[in-house]
Amino acid sequence: MDPKEAKAFLEEHRVDNVRVAIVDLNGTARGKRLPVDKFLSCCDHGMNFCSGHYTLLISSDVIPELPTIGFSTGFPDMVAWPDLNTLTLIPWEERTAWVVCDMRHLDGRDVPFDPRTFLKRQIAKMGNKQLKALVGMEYEFYIFKETSESLREKRWSNLSSFYQGPGCYDQIRSNKSRFFMEEIWRLLPQAGVPLDSWQVEMGGGMFEFPIKEADP
Repeated sequence: MDPKEAKAFLEEHRVDNVRVAIVDLNGTARGKRLPVDKFLSCCDHGMNFCSGHYTLLISSDVIPELPTIGFSTGFPDMVAWPDLNTLTLIPWEERTAWVVCDMRHLDGRDVPFDPRTFLKRQIAKMGNKQLKALVGMEYEFYIFKETSESLREKRWSNLSSFYQGPGCYDQIRSNKSRFFMEEIWRLLPQAGVPLDSWQVEMGGGMFEFPIKEADP
């Protein structure tokens, strides 16, 4: 997709904001929400983005110094370039699209430690050996009967899970959880995320949602 095609796509679907995502060193998506006119400008010129996101832990605590980024360097800007091949609608948000960006230095050089740069480099190496990479992620998570306030009050211990005790591949628990799982099952493919399966895992309140293998 080129910028002209992206503009037509956003107009066709009456999108009024685009979630622009970059990837930190933990693989966490971070970013901004842009109005469409600002996003289309970024397709042509890129968007300056503080390199400090590379120093963030999952908790958003800051690592003060890395070899090339830190308080000593002033967290210099880099440029985020939207990868329009990733532009897609977010089916669970009205009139909203999502795009993932590649990060480059101000002079246009790739950022060698950026996860997407590293991934592309590894894929290219495999291509030289006539190999093809496929990636299938397996997401496992717990569902708790808690709120963000009660989690803090309990200090993340002695939590009430969606169901108690082990229940690996349990069909009754799978049916019991359908009222919220089926929405995930329905919406992820609409966002271009292919699903492999969904099952109850071993721990109390634990679920597994494998993503079908696909081009990384």
